[in-house]
Amino acid sequence: MKLYFTPPLLVAVLASAAIAQTTSPYYKKCWNLQQQKGWSSYALLSPSWGICSTCSSTGSTVNWSRTPAVYSPSLTGSSAKHLIGGTHPYADILWNNHIVGSYSSQGLPDYNHTLVPNLHNFVYEVYFYAKNLSYSQAL
Repeated sequence: MKLYFTPPLLVAVLASAAIAQTTSPYYKKCWNLQQQKGWSSYALLSPSWGICSTCSSTGSTVNWSRTPAVYSPSLTGSSAKHLIGGTHPYADILWNNHIVGSYSSQGLPDYNHTLVPNLHNFVYEVYFYAKNLSYSQAL
């Protein structure tokens, strides 16, 4: 199964108390996340659907890959391709990227835990392309 997605994300972050007193918050726009560094992936296997500690992306039970910079098909000319395979009858792959927080891949650390509690109004836009949607469990 091939999935392509391009998720733009707008994160509003108050940069300091001085800026917080104004009517204009400082905006950090995180976009083109599919092309950014910081992606991790994990296999989740039935029937427990917990993270599989013995699985690897090149294993035979379940295997997966992620390829950035895929230009077709794409609405913007820049997508990421995700492949899932293997012999296990039911498996999911979780791809994640820490956008905000102590492990931020986008330069938005929150060591004092002051940003995350104040974040709101996220826009998450994603498009999927699949050659055979009957293989999907959920999108």
